[in-house]
Amino acid sequence: MSEEPYFRPVRPTRAYEAVVEQVEETLARGALRPGDRLPSERDLMSQFSVSRSTVRQALRVLESAGLIRSRPGDPRGAEVLPYSTKNLRKPLERLAGRTVFRSAN
Repeated sequence: MSEEPYFRPVRPTRAYEAVVEQVEETLARGALRPGDRLPSERDLMSQFSVSRSTVRQALRVLESAGLIRSRPGDPRGAEVLPYSTKNLRKPLERLAGRTVFRSAN
């Protein structure tokens, strides 16, 4: 039998991180384009089955990454921003960090 372990350590995931990943994947697939709007916070809460604070935290992360623009009280939802190399830097760094973490284990 091999000395190599069958499993690798589990990385805990917070709910807002899962929301961010799904939104980023949706953007990457092109299902949402620049100028499109995300659903309202209430709709996102329902679709993801998470709390409002979780949705708001995810929106803050997406906004800080330059992927969306969110305006408090806007019933139309957050706006998807155009891609730019500056906007893609943070998500690529996160992805590279995950890849390094996975390959190190």
